[in-house]
Amino acid sequence: MLEMQQKEVVSADVRAYCEERKNLVIEVELPGVERDDIKLRMNNYGFHVTAEGPDFIYEACEFFHDDTTLDGVWAELDGGLLTITVPLRRRDELKEITVH
Repeated sequence: MLEMQQKEVVSADVRAYCEERKNLVIEVELPGVERDDIKLRMNNYGFHVTAEGPDFIYEACEFFHDDTTLDGVWAELDGGLLTITVPLRRRDELKEITVH
């Protein structure tokens, strides 16, 4: 009888910063993971990533504190570092609401 080995779930290290007030850049450390083993889901409010390695599963999620848009999002894995670039909405896209 084959035994199924459960993989340990590990919290991935995440860093985020604004780049030239145009983009939110998110860096997620995923050493030992291949690109095809990453599942990245996003909306305008945050992201969730899972990535499966040989003996573990990385998981991370964050909410955005800035107003973002999914148009033009770019994600790239390089040397175990997943970099996600999310465009920030321009301030002139904000709509003023009349208070009654």
